[in-house]
Amino acid sequence: LWQLIFVHPSTKLPNRTKLILDEQKLPNPMLIVININCFRGINEFFGDNAGTSILCQLASRCSKILPKSATLYHISDTELAVLAPSTLSHRGYVCIEDLYLEDFIKEIEEAPYLFQDEKIPLIVTLGVASKRNKLIERAYKALEKGLEEQKSYVVFKDTSINNNAFKSSIQWMKKVKHAIENNQIAPVFQPIINNQTEQTEMYECLVRLEGDKEELPPEIFLKTAKKSRLYSNITKAMIEKSFK
Repeated sequence: LWQLIFVHPSTKLPNRTKLILDEQKLPNPMLIVININCFRGINEFFGDNAGTSILCQLASRCSKILPKSATLYHISDTELAVLAPSTLSHRGYVCIEDLYLEDFIKEIEEAPYLFQDEKIPLIVTLGVASKRNKLIERAYKALEKGLEEQKSYVVFKDTSINNNAFKSSIQWMKKVKHAIENNQIAPVFQPIINNQTEQTEMYECLVRLEGDKEELPPEIFLKTAKKSRLYSNITKAMIEKSFK
């Protein structure tokens, strides 16, 4: 029963439930969430077994690198995490005891991973947070920022995550979802003119969101749509309306 509750079946590592319990035991914990970039692409190209194999190899590699004071967890189908006593700042660097985070990432990424004789390179992004209050949530916010800015890792700081921007993103996600459900995604047809003949040869279809007072350009809402998995719905609406 203990195995079912606290152990991930793929890697045999402690799972997210165990992490939540363990973080309460450390007076000053640090959490590092490890995300495999393009994990979905690996699964789509090589098959689901590839992703599981890569995660197991990553878990094995991390276990060999990490100091004894750190504990490795398998917290989701695509992510691992490291819980350790906080030594967040050491001569201006982030480290786990004497292991600098830059060296940890280098060790993870340096050698390719193998699946059915194929060598698969791996790139990871890390989200780092300390202090017990909302530790997991803060680590994920740092991870999200790292993925967005294409950094190898980001350390959560109260000033590094803009709560107003997050609220704005949620509001726009609601607006985009409402627009999709209410048929308010509209194409605008822009002519493409041949410079030599000065004749219109074709039209470019540009997406707009029909607001209460005006049509909103894509730079306002498209980034949010991509993050919230609404992008494919917009694409579908554009194709259907463009061919009418």
